[in-house]
Amino acid sequence: MHEYCPRFSEELLKISPLKISEIRFCAYIYLNFSTKEIADYTFISVRTVQTKKYNLRKKLNIPADMDIYVWFSKLFK
Repeated sequence: MHEYCPRFSEELLKISPLKISEIRFCAYIYLNFSTKEIADYTFISVRTVQTKKYNLRKKLNIPADMDIYVWFSKLFK
């Protein structure tokens, strides 16, 4: 992901150290993939996607009352 959109990775890494797989997962959210679409595309269960979203919220300090998709859309504004 970094090769294609270095600014995206850089902004995320300013907030928290993330693994490459986490940055890729963030990209799916940033691109507005639904939970089901992420699950289908990555060959994991919907429940696993939900868990990953929850863990990212904690790692990136996204408030519980904020939609994760909205948070990512505001990342570059």
